[in-house]
Amino acid sequence: AAEMLIATAVSQLPEKTPGEESIVIELFACALRQLSTIIRDNAGYDSAKL
Repeated sequence: AAEMLIATAVSQLPEKTPGEESIVIELFACALRQLSTIIRDNAGYDSAKL
């Protein structure tokens, strides 16, 4: 849950950031969004059903 809040905040930054740094920020936000799915999969849950 916390990673989704952080991802939401981070995903707003590329609009304010010029150049290649905005791409890196977008990718970091994407990685944060994937964390919860990865954690569920590693714990043995089917993340598609949750």
